Amino acid sequence: MAPSLLPHLNNRPVALRRYPAGVTGDSFWEKDAPAYTPRWVRTCLVSRRRVGEPPIRYVLVNDRRPLVWAAGLANVEIHPFPASGVISIKNVCVHKGLFPLFAEQRLPRLREYASVGGVSKAAKDWPHLNFVIYHSVFRHLGGQPDEGIRAGRLSWLSDLADLPARDAVTNVCGILGAIFAWTVIAQPRLAAAMMGTLIKGLGADPCHLGDRFDLDGLATVADRGATPPRDPRGYAEAARLPAARPGHRPGQ
Repeated sequence: MAPSLLPHLNNRPVALRRYPAGVTGDSFWEKDAPAYTPRWVRTCLVSRRRVGEPPIRYVLVNDRRPLVWAAGLANVEIHPFPASGVISIKNVCVHKGLFPLFAEQRLPRLREYASVGGVSKAAKDWPHLNFVIYHSVFRHLGGQPDEGIRAGRLSWLSDLADLPARDAVTNVCGILGAIFAWTVIAQPRLAAAMMGTLIKGLGADPCHLGDRFDLDGLATVADRGATPPRDPRGYAEAARLPAARPGHRPGQ
């Protein structure tokens, strides 16, 4: 039977209907993989419809061994998803920040979407996902170069750095990207303040300097147990600053 069944089950989460008393007895549905599931049986996390509830860990029946194991648990019916679950999203990239006062005055309704608000709740609602925040919610764009440094805070970026200690979230990463490239030469004190704030709050691993990095290198919380996702290579790609040209102002 395996050669006929497996092509239809490959990489698809399955819901199992078990008949412990035989096909004429009572049955029950099992979606979450039981605690005694062997380690060699692959599983897949699928989010629930209700926000805030933990995801369901479905079984994947990709070869003969998990098929035989499922049959041994009196699973008479195997109901696969209509689509593969292996390509499920594990990294969510969000553009935040770069919303100075003059922009807020023109578009006040967008402030809540540009600020750090909502990041902590999303990280708690979907703990198996990584939330990668572009620009690290840094708000400053134009104006005084040392904005916020004297007060020990940077607009919105400091709020992002506070999330792990304040809300106990471990699946939030901050990326400076082009902001670092713009400030490291034109506003070095500001660049240093941003890096110091992020490293102190988020830790060194999830803080990235470059515009691009390997998202696949971030392991999901589900893959690492309770360990927060980290870039195994430490800092990702360092910022590549363009060579100075006559008449060229850094940041242009």
